[in-house]
Amino acid sequence: MEAMEIIRKGEGKNYNYSQDHCFVKLSSDRTKRSLSLVEDTLKPG
Repeated sequence: MEAMEIIRKGEGKNYNYSQDHCFVKLSSDRTKRSLSLVEDTLKPG
């Protein structure tokens, strides 16, 4: 990773699994496969 990047809530690559959204904030490709960070918005219940 070369520079700081801010990815806000609800931003990033969006995967929609049956109305359960998962946003990839930082993929392992950008950290030499050592880290991945996601935001997962779960359905109620």
